[in-house]
Amino acid sequence: MTARLGAMRAAAAGREELRVNRTGKERVGRAMFAAVGAPRLGDTVGGRFRIEAEGGVGASGLVFRARDLGDGGEVALKVTYLARAARPERAFREARALASVRHSAVVRYIAHGYTDAGAPFLAMQWIESETLAQRLARGGLTPTESLRL
Repeated sequence: MTARLGAMRAAAAGREELRVNRTGKERVGRAMFAAVGAPRLGDTVGGRFRIEAEGGVGASGLVFRARDLGDGGEVALKVTYLARAARPERAFREARALASVRHSAVVRYIAHGYTDAGAPFLAMQWIESETLAQRLARGGLTPTESLRL
C-alpha cells in the first residue's frame, strides 16, 4: 500500500497519517477531505461564509477564500481536517489567540466554529499576495526582504 493510499484509508477511518513529501501532502490532504466530506465550492460554512476558491493546503487542513455573507468581504477560511477534529481545542486555542491580537503584521480574526460535517473552522482576514514559493521562484530574497519576513 502506498503512503498516499494508506493516508486516505486512515482518513476515511477517522485517523490521520501525513508521512509523505510536500507535493504528496497536498494530494493526500485534498483526498483526506474528499473522503470525509470537506466543504466544496459554493458551500456555506457556519451559516455565514460561502466558499469561492481553494487557497492552499497544510498539515492541519485546507484554506479557502470565502465571502462573508454578513458584510460581503473576502475571508480566509481555514478548515481543520476531520481526523484532527477529535481535538478541536487546538483549533480553537489558535482562534482565541488570534482574536486577542491586534497588530498590523497579524491577520484579523473574524469568527470560528464548526462546519456542517463537524470540522473546526477559523475565519480570518484575506490578504491577496504572492506566496513565499511564488516569490522564491522569481529568485532569491535580498537580505532586506529576508529581514522583513
